[in-house]
Amino acid sequence: MASYSHYDSDSESWDFDNAEDTVPLDDSDSESWDLQCEPCEEPDAFPDHWHSKTNHGKIVQVLTSRVDANGGLWGGCDNNCRHKDVDMTMFAPAKSTRTNGARQNFFAALAAFVEAWKSKDWTEATKQRAIVERLRTKKCHLCCKSMKRLGPAQEACKDEWDRMRQEACRIGDGTTPGCCNPACPERGMAAWIAISADHGENPKRRDLSDYFWWACHGGVLAMREEEKQIHQWPCVCCHMLEPTSKSGRINNPKTMERKPNQTEQRFRDRQATAAITFPKYEYVNTLKRAIGACQYPDCGRMVVRGNEPSFHFDHRVESTKRKCRCLNDEGKPKGGCHGCADREFGRSGGVSGLAGNLTQATALEKDADGNPMGRIKDLIDAEATPKCDLLCTNCHVCRKPRGIARHEEFVRPAPPPRRQLRMDEKNVKERAYRTARRAKRKRDAAGEAA
Repeated sequence: MASYSHYDSDSESWDFDNAEDTVPLDDSDSESWDLQCEPCEEPDAFPDHWHSKTNHGKIVQVLTSRVDANGGLWGGCDNNCRHKDVDMTMFAPAKSTRTNGARQNFFAALAAFVEAWKSKDWTEATKQRAIVERLRTKKCHLCCKSMKRLGPAQEACKDEWDRMRQEACRIGDGTTPGCCNPACPERGMAAWIAISADHGENPKRRDLSDYFWWACHGGVLAMREEEKQIHQWPCVCCHMLEPTSKSGRINNPKTMERKPNQTEQRFRDRQATAAITFPKYEYVNTLKRAIGACQYPDCGRMVVRGNEPSFHFDHRVESTKRKCRCLNDEGKPKGGCHGCADREFGRSGGVSGLAGNLTQATALEKDADGNPMGRIKDLIDAEATPKCDLLCTNCHVCRKPRGIARHEEFVRPAPPPRRQLRMDEKNVKERAYRTARRAKRKRDAAGEAA
């Protein structure tokens, strides 16, 4: 028996017989037909999965996934377009900083499903199908692309944010364009994409990079007022190493100090936590210094003692990244771990997830000479160099997602033209109908209130 769960709907159980256990029958022998069990048809081991959505007050069913006769996966779009039963690749996550990992995992699961289908490994195929359903977008990539257009206020705030960074990059350290830190190798106007705003100790209302928020809270004029609170304009790597930054801060349990208004018990808890994580961070920093420099083409930013937090281990293939993928009751990868093999890596996963794990079971063991040893060291070694490239934050966050070279100046593409509404008879009647319905709902609500 195998259990299959419909996407966002109730679970249904399906019973199937193993086709390999079916005894072949000879149609020419009537007696043998009578002695054998009733013949079974080929079981439909992969039924169509559907999920519900509300469209103009009505509940409609949308195809989550369907398996064709050749093992291909198909899906439907939640939007009102014609893509109601198309190839699943149309629902792949977009190429962006936030969804690149999900996109790689999506295609890896899709390829694994096809391989499992060809080898008739139905259990693995069911597992990979569930991963594809979880990672796929609800709308096809054409609908997602048409809905990504920013509003006029958002476009204005985004252009203002780019203008601020370009102007700060043009000033640079006062002599050459680039980062405001004279010792930083981030030079030239190609560095503007990696420039960030550092408030220092000045009060901060919001990050200037959050142009979606500024579009609803004063727009460009409010951003220019916030610009007055900026202390300096360093690159992202230098910003992470500032004393006021919380990124990459490592607490040494032997030298850490008690914060103001912090209880004694809370300070002891922080020391106990640092005693677990600090040796792991120190060992990871040793691996970074052994590599020596950023491995992004033509970058070569050097790793020295003290700037290790500004370098990241970036997985070449996101699907090989070890992390907890246990699902909660809603079928989402959230909540606590249920005891999977990758529980030590946490939800974030990778080298940082294992190094930041606070449990005593993930503490790094050391020999009599103080050298790292044991299972946790082996896990870090296996996750870092064989699977990852060491990238500085500027290349990892700013350049690689956009696919630009180290010394290439990024030019943001022009936004697509806005779709003009056609004032034909059909649209006019539809808008009039919707207006009448809204007016009727208001009248009904007023009558009930009276």
